[in-house]
Amino acid sequence: MIRQKPITLKEADATLTYTEMGDVVVNSATAVTITLPTPALGLWYRVSSVGAGLVTIEDGSEVEITTLKQTEQAMVWAASTSAWWMSKGAGAMTKAEIEAVLVGVISSHSHAEPIYGGAALFVDEDLSCNGGSASSTYEIFERINGGEA
Repeated sequence: MIRQKPITLKEADATLTYTEMGDVVVNSATAVTITLPTPALGLWYRVSSVGAGLVTIEDGSEVEITTLKQTEQAMVWAASTSAWWMSKGAGAMTKAEIEAVLVGVISSHSHAEPIYGGAALFVDEDLSCNGGSASSTYEIFERINGGEA
């Protein structure tokens, strides 16, 4: 018979125990530190953050393994009796994070602004633009950019 391991809920700084092996859900509006016990072969935790506060996971000697934001999770398992392995999975992106990616404004870098709004520019010898006429290439560019030159 397969049995589900109990889920441990943490809402404040805590040091995990061997009996809490398995899923650990952290729900806190403020920053929380989860400290892992001394590694033992076969020991593992899947730590999930559901609250707004950052969750820092560190080993028993206060070395930070990773930090989780809301909806992220990390799988940590003992690599030996003296080290941990970790695999981190991103959760859902917030609306602001999605918009930042779409508009190219990311805190670590930015993307060049597009030259025009994405419309194709077809200009023939008499300065017609997509079936209309214009007095200059400047006017054609302005039309494609929605009035902005």
